[in-house]
Amino acid sequence: MVEDSEDDVVLMVRELKKGGYHPEYYRVDTGIAMKKAIKDQAWDVILCDYKMPKFNAPSALTLLKEENIDIPVIIVSGTIGEEKAVECMRLGARDYIMKGTYSRLCPVIARELEETKIRRQHHLAEEQKSAALEELHQSEEKYRRITKCIPDLIWAMDMSGRFIYVNDAVERTHGWTVDEYLNLSLQELVSPPQLAKDTAMITEYLAKAHEPDFDHSSTLNFESEEIRKNGSTFLAEVTASFLWSDDGKPVGIIGITHDITERKRTEKILREKDEHLRGITENLPGVIFQFYAKDSGEYGLSYISKPVDEFAEVIPHLDTAKLDTVFDDFLSRICEEDRDPFVLSIAKAVQTVSRWNFEGRVSIPSGKMVWFQGLSIPTKLDDRVIFDGILLNINDRKLAEEISHKSQEKFHKIFMTTPDCIAITRLNDGLIIDVNKGFEDIMGWKRETAIGAKSNQHPINFWVHQSEHDLMLAELKSGKDVVHHEFTFRRSDGLERFGVYSARTITIDEQECVIFILKDITERKAIDAELQRTLEILRKSVGTTIQVMISAIEMRDPYTAGHQLRVSDIARTIATEMGLSQHTIDGIRMAGNIHDIGKLSIPSEILTKPSRLTPIEFALVQEHAQSGYEMLKNVDSPWPLAEIVYQHHERMDGSGYPRNLKGDAILIESRIMAVADVVEAMASHRPYRASLGIESALEEIEKNKGILYDQDVVEICLKLFRKKGYTLP
Repeated sequence: MVEDSEDDVVLMVRELKKGGYHPEYYRVDTGIAMKKAIKDQAWDVILCDYKMPKFNAPSALTLLKEENIDIPVIIVSGTIGEEKAVECMRLGARDYIMKGTYSRLCPVIARELEETKIRRQHHLAEEQKSAALEELHQSEEKYRRITKCIPDLIWAMDMSGRFIYVNDAVERTHGWTVDEYLNLSLQELVSPPQLAKDTAMITEYLAKAHEPDFDHSSTLNFESEEIRKNGSTFLAEVTASFLWSDDGKPVGIIGITHDITERKRTEKILREKDEHLRGITENLPGVIFQFYAKDSGEYGLSYISKPVDEFAEVIPHLDTAKLDTVFDDFLSRICEEDRDPFVLSIAKAVQTVSRWNFEGRVSIPSGKMVWFQGLSIPTKLDDRVIFDGILLNINDRKLAEEISHKSQEKFHKIFMTTPDCIAITRLNDGLIIDVNKGFEDIMGWKRETAIGAKSNQHPINFWVHQSEHDLMLAELKSGKDVVHHEFTFRRSDGLERFGVYSARTITIDEQECVIFILKDITERKAIDAELQRTLEILRKSVGTTIQVMISAIEMRDPYTAGHQLRVSDIARTIATEMGLSQHTIDGIRMAGNIHDIGKLSIPSEILTKPSRLTPIEFALVQEHAQSGYEMLKNVDSPWPLAEIVYQHHERMDGSGYPRNLKGDAILIESRIMAVADVVEAMASHRPYRASLGIESALEEIEKNKGILYDQDVVEICLKLFRKKGYTLP
């Protein structure tokens, strides 16, 4: 009660009791007291005076609204006009009663209590409805997200075959958009044979729906040939369930379609692999087995494959129908000295549950011993260890090992008896692992002293120059072999010698090593030096002889002498540009200086004739190549001077003289001489005509390169004159 008068409160309470109520009440006359009262306790109704010294009805109604509490307020006042009453009703008051006329108080309270009850029930119903709608919305959103995330196609179809729902996966599985798919029927989405199967299956299923024990919640599971938008087909696994009305009639079908293309492909691969594996196991040169070892100490076989190879001569004589006896029978056939190690190896593998690997011999009926290798992987079970493995025929491998052993012995003998120095060292630190007899002879160190020492350290240190050792290591570590490398080495007596060595990396006992082979070439170097001195003397002798010949030609025919010197210079320059050896270049220069030496046998009046030669005279001139050869063939020379002179008028197509040689039958020196001879002859003055010019000469060889003249030689000659600025001397 919001009232400042205790008397009015007493009157209202009395009236309420007369109306059959037993009110619990609390009087307040300020806003603070009212706010505390409505927070501390729940009230059914508020009776409020309009005006009090410290509070009033509009303020009370405003406070109630601010606190958002639904309690009916009835204004009870002695001085309230119609205007104020309307204001209070607008602010939320439910009714107003004039003090002194309390007859309406109980009916108004009864009405308000009933209306409040109805209002609260309505509010509760609204809240429940809103909560239910929100829950439904959240549920729909959850399942919408689930169906959106599921990679399989989820669908619903009516009984006419029209789809009424499909999730977004349809675009990935079938290529259709959701809207496109919903406009299609089942007839357009499966192959004709599949449609016939689906129709028959649905008909059969629905026919059973009338049976008493029919389960309406059962599902259909089948494979379906689906059609994509692009016309291609794929296999899918379909799980479908019918929707039923309350009266038991089918109203639709819902289902999930799962693309099993990848699964089918995997199944095919597995089948092929299974067939492949079966083919392998059936043709293995041995026996696949499953062996068991019980905790009680009992051994036996639980599986054995069909034996092949020489094992077929052992196993067929064993009773494979009684696998428990096979092990003992096989054990009895194992070579006596291998039998106990065989059993012990199995016992150890069983005890440690570790891989089993054993090599031994078993006899076949012919009496021959066959080498076998047993390999298996263990699996520990409750009371036993199971070994799945294979017995392999390793006769060939053992034979190869025996041959290899003999080969190693043979290699060791060769290694030890080879006269060259051979050492095997570790790559990382140069530690000497082994040396042969040649090492002792050439280096002077005993084998027992060398082994264990380091090749580049005291006392062995046979490297005179450390840089040589470092270079070898760098080459080997980069993966290259060192082949025939000359260097200086030091013997045990301190003498320095010349040698040539080769080295390459090899792996020995998982260590990277170097095999080093050295040949002492000190004596050969001395012989080579003597040979070079002899050769130099010979060169000087030949040079002197040639100079005498050149002088003879100059005295008899100055023109020919000048021609030869110019041809020699052109030929030497071409040979240098071609990258030929210096020895070959020197020979070409020498031959060029005397290539027309044969003209000494031709009368000088023919050589200096100012007019063209007659056919007989020309034929006589052509004899100069043959004559030159005859003059030079017995001259000792480091070069084939006589043959170069003999061939310098031969042509690539065989049209030259005197022997009509062609192609590679002509020496490269003569091919170079031929080009140089033509260029100089055409570009120089002759007794019977003026010079034709260097360009005409170059055009001649360019036009006939590959025909008369060697193509590579012509290309180099043209390059010298046209690009490198070479001119006739």
